[in-house]
Amino acid sequence: MSCENLVSVVVVDDHPITRHGIIDMLSISDHIWVLGEADNAVSAIREITNLVPDIVLLDIRLPGASGLDICRTLQRKSLRSRVIILTSYENEDYIFDALRAGAWGYVLKIAGFVELEQAILFVSRGVRTLSEPLINALVDQYSNIAREKAILESGLDIEEL
Repeated sequence: MSCENLVSVVVVDDHPITRHGIIDMLSISDHIWVLGEADNAVSAIREITNLVPDIVLLDIRLPGASGLDICRTLQRKSLRSRVIILTSYENEDYIFDALRAGAWGYVLKIAGFVELEQAILFVSRGVRTLSEPLINALVDQYSNIAREKAILESGLDIEEL
């Protein structure tokens, strides 16, 4: 299979052992080609701008600027690369911030090969993706917000309920 049929990826993480582990894991995929890597915001922007991969696997915390800052910069540059935040943070605020910054996916670093490969392939086809544990938390939060909004719109006093 030629490289042009593969989903190209740039891996951005400041921890060498994590970055190289991700690259090694992805190297066994028949569908993914790791095109480049970076360990900080400046080199990430440079690599992504020069290589224009299909997917950027991006850690949320990096030296120099956050993954969210990089995501916003890529949006401003209108590159076709789609971002998947790959992080250990399950914080709902980070998830919403990442989506607002333009990320197409949010995957936890506890993911195995199959989940990560699937996320990359889905996002490359324009399908947003989240790690399974995050879906329930976000749906619960959305349900609570929707319930509170419905009560407020009904004119009922929340304290009376």
